[in-house]
Amino acid sequence: MELAQALFYPSFVLIVTVAVFIIIPRTELRRLFPPAAVIGGLGDVITVFIFQDILGIIWFKNHGIWECANQHFFSPIGWTLVMVLFFYFFPAEHRIMRYLYTASWATLAVGYGLLVRNIELYDFKPWFFPLPMFLTFLGWFSFAIWAYYALGAAESPD
Repeated sequence: MELAQALFYPSFVLIVTVAVFIIIPRTELRRLFPPAAVIGGLGDVITVFIFQDILGIIWFKNHGIWECANQHFFSPIGWTLVMVLFFYFFPAEHRIMRYLYTASWATLAVGYGLLVRNIELYDFKPWFFPLPMFLTFLGWFSFAIWAYYALGAAESPD
């Protein structure tokens, strides 16, 4: 395992953690973290189980010391932090901005997936990129924000 592969996920998690603690006030973080852990962290574990273990569309590789249940240990942690940021910056005021914002995060997730693939920590079937992957992430982020409001973590914008 190369050093870049071994340190990529921990470095990503460290950088995003620092950004979260710098940007988001502690009271907001306490409110955002529980739904982000369920929708982001647990959601990642479930999504990987479905797409990797059942469907065989994606797969992690070169885990090294970070393997945990055939998944990268830092992946659910990273997704929890990503959802914290997603929820915090969600534009509740303007409907068109909410759609563009959600689609932008889905696009960023596709780009991140491609980056992780290029580092050889993750791979997917060739047909899964880019449109099916984008639609998967768009569905996940759309579900995440719906669940965030439906579970009462914040007051619904509509």
